[in-house]
Amino acid sequence: MGGLGAGRQYAGRPSVGTVPCIRARDLDRLAVLSEGRRTDIHWPHCSGVRVRTHYSKGRLVLITTDVRKGECSPIKQALGVSQTRCNYGGSRSWFHCPLCHRRVAAIHLSPHGLFCRHCLNMTYASRKEDAVMRLYQKRRKLIQKLGGAGTQGAMEHIPAKPKGMWQQTYCKIREAIYLIDYDLADLLDNQQATFQTSLWRKLSIMRGWI
Repeated sequence: MGGLGAGRQYAGRPSVGTVPCIRARDLDRLAVLSEGRRTDIHWPHCSGVRVRTHYSKGRLVLITTDVRKGECSPIKQALGVSQTRCNYGGSRSWFHCPLCHRRVAAIHLSPHGLFCRHCLNMTYASRKEDAVMRLYQKRRKLIQKLGGAGTQGAMEHIPAKPKGMWQQTYCKIREAIYLIDYDLADLLDNQQATFQTSLWRKLSIMRGWI
């Protein structure tokens, strides 16, 4: 787990989930990755952008048109599509980024076309959070698993065992929350100590003690 300020190195980088993307599993589910299939893709929250696709012989041709900034020249790309077998039957489709050819599950929209998150230097929103915020988020998700609202941070009490949940499962989740509370208290104590040390040093410099 990162220390204090561990998320600062990711500041300024776009986050996965904040820009439109195309997922291979979604195209598979909609039968877009069928031989000879042509379709149009657009995002309700990103009007002005349209992607036309054509799948043939394991390759997906993308023609992206973006008129949001007055630029209507389409961008044409071609990327490979491959499948891997799943353990319990069926298969899973993957894209191959047109820039780095890395096998990825999704490609993301950029001013120059659709590429993988690695080529676009993207990160996950959780990486921009410091250690304390990550623990708060983890605790919130566990509380919600137990039927709680998860809106009161570390002040929210652990709910009683939900109906239908195994006692062993409930005990594991409750123990995980206890460990998070312990780590939170430790980190917050360290933050307080660091703040007090910094404040004392500034005061000492101002008064000429050091």
